[in-house]
Amino acid sequence: MEEKIAKTKQIFQVVCVVNNLDETVKNWIKYVDFNQDSMKFSSWKDLKCIYHGKEIAYRARSVRFDLGGVDLMLVEPESKEGGDPYSDYLKSHGPGYHHISVSLHNREEAMEKYQALGYEPAAVEICGDTERTLYNFENEMGLLLEFSNQVVGPLGPRDSEGRTF
Repeated sequence: MEEKIAKTKQIFQVVCVVNNLDETVKNWIKYVDFNQDSMKFSSWKDLKCIYHGKEIAYRARSVRFDLGGVDLMLVEPESKEGGDPYSDYLKSHGPGYHHISVSLHNREEAMEKYQALGYEPAAVEICGDTERTLYNFENEMGLLLEFSNQVVGPLGPRDSEGRTF
């Protein structure tokens, strides 16, 4: 059996890009029974990112919530004209699934193997201690994969009061 490049532990997050975060949240609440207390809203102000090899900054709004034990994140990019990972996707594909986030047994080793095969990260976001590296495997697998150095949401660590990060 051929050795796999990236040995995954778990899928911990599914990320969707949307045109209108407020409307989309209203529809989730209307149509899906989930733990609304788990919702975490945030605004990304000038988030720094290496995107297609150059440093950019962009803005977006998001909400994350526990959907059956997986962290679901909805992202609305401020710009709908392109130029960042989310607005480019929205512009070319419309609203929908942007990527899934997986934790790996050895993230650095997997990223070295991808690089040796000619795969460069489509984007690298750094927020505090968290580094998220996004690879575009749409042609190979029909999706984008994100390898984060930190698991968030219901499968991730909890604070001293038991709340998820």
